[in-house]
Amino acid sequence: MVVRCVLNMAHHTVEAISILKRIPVHMIHSITLLDRTGDWAAV
Repeated sequence: MVVRCVLNMAHHTVEAISILKRIPVHMIHSITLLDRTGDWAAV
């Protein structure tokens, strides 16, 4: 559900990181993000 939320709401890596910081989760997740411009992050 976390990934689906990010995919539905974010268009760029920076937006996705901002969304992930606000979502409370009880498990550890490693997510790699990549947008169309080539900007990427592993969070």
